Amino acid sequence: MLDFDTFLDVVNHTPLVAVDLVLVRGGHEVLLGLRNNRPAQGFWFVPGGRILKNERRWLCPRTMWCWATCCT
Repeated sequence: MLDFDTFLDVVNHTPLVAVDLVLVRGGHEVLLGLRNNRPAQGFWFVPGGRILKNERRWLCPRTMWCWATCCT
């Protein structure tokens, strides 16, 4: 695991891969979450997140689907 300063350096110098999921119900409702933590505290977001090194690609959508269906 990287220490926080090294992580910030990596973020500033490399592209990060992320996956976001937009769930629409009935053609007009969209699943959103409200951020509790800084720095984006109080902002709305769609479920998703960055993909970690060596993370299985098939696991990411499954994890987001479980999060989205459990939180609705």
